Amino acid sequence: MSNKHPLSSALRQTMIAEVPAYANKIFYSLGFLSMTSFMVLLATGIVLVAFGPDWWLTSGVGHYFRSVHLWATQAFVFFIKCQKTAGFSPLLNGSLEQTQGIVSA
Repeated sequence: MSNKHPLSSALRQTMIAEVPAYANKIFYSLGFLSMTSFMVLLATGIVLVAFGPDWWLTSGVGHYFRSVHLWATQAFVFFIKCQKTAGFSPLLNGSLEQTQGIVSA
């Protein structure tokens, strides 16, 4: 008798078995990191709005949520700036020949 969940085989089929060489870099993950920090920012923002300023100024848990919200904001801006820098820098994304062709055309 198998203990596997019925959806496990379907989830295995959607997963990537091998990561391509170009995707094995930090620059490829910046979009996901930006999205993740935005989701944390959205979730903590909803909690902060729901409980109000009295809660986040006086409660220890409120201080924690406020701090996580601040750091998620900082991470989001940092990852977006890194993503834009990596996207427009021909040395980082490996498309120097393509960029020179676009500029000279």
